[in-house]
Amino acid sequence: MPTMALGIPGDAITAVMLATLTLHGVTPGVRLMTDNPVLMAAIFSGFFVINLMLLPLGMLVSRMAAPILRIKEAYMLVMISLLCTVGVYFVRGNPFDLLVMAIAGILGFILRRQGYPMAPLVIGMVLGPTLEISLRQGLIITDGSFSAFFVGHPIAAVLTVAAIGMLSLPLIRMFKTRKTV
Repeated sequence: MPTMALGIPGDAITAVMLATLTLHGVTPGVRLMTDNPVLMAAIFSGFFVINLMLLPLGMLVSRMAAPILRIKEAYMLVMISLLCTVGVYFVRGNPFDLLVMAIAGILGFILRRQGYPMAPLVIGMVLGPTLEISLRQGLIITDGSFSAFFVGHPIAAVLTVAAIGMLSLPLIRMFKTRKTV
């Protein structure tokens, strides 16, 4: 719920959820409750019902789903890839979407092999358009001055100094250790 109320995802899963809401024309944030009361009532009701049914259904399904864990990983990856391909194609019936899926999958595979975390990438993709709009609005308000973002208000100046201080701490520690050695 804090993710929907603030519009800032905390991890990759909530970032995907926010992207889905945005694609459906729902803008997460402080006005979510007033702009979409029916949707929010449905979400809260759904969460309530899910929580009531989670334990009994989980106990029943876990016995039947346990053999799935014995399937070899290679077979599981082929099934997941096939389901993703079918799902991507059936959304719009556009072969270009398959190409985008393949390129994104290969890029994700390479990034994961190199040790890059996926959560910041997904969060960046979700928050990028919102940040761009806010930056454009801020630049219009400040007549194109970037410095107003950092020193235009006392709170912004304090936060800028704090951020510079935190970012320079590793350098300061490095210089102190060099002097003592």
